[in-house]
Amino acid sequence: MKALFFNKPGIENLIFGDYQLPDIRDDEVLVETKCTSVNPIDYYAATGIHGVNGPAMNLNPYPHIAGSEIAGTVKSKGKRVNNTLREGDRVIIYNRIFD
Repeated sequence: MKALFFNKPGIENLIFGDYQLPDIRDDEVLVETKCTSVNPIDYYAATGIHGVNGPAMNLNPYPHIAGSEIAGTVKSKGKRVNNTLREGDRVIIYNRIFD
């Protein structure tokens, strides 16, 4: 899959290129992204400010894939994902983190 990602802080470290398609766990959904936006979380991760890997932001460690709000279609789902969500469904994901 194509993605905008970085392995360490620094705008100069942004990479647009091939990224391994993730394996999903039983309680996860894989969404094929059609549209995304970059928000302050991505800026914080890219610049290294606000302790992105620390307790203040509580984000996953690098590598970080930019684009926190997305619209796309369900590509696959784990075994424990409820039956109302089906492959091919159009979805939006709007992440909010408050501290």
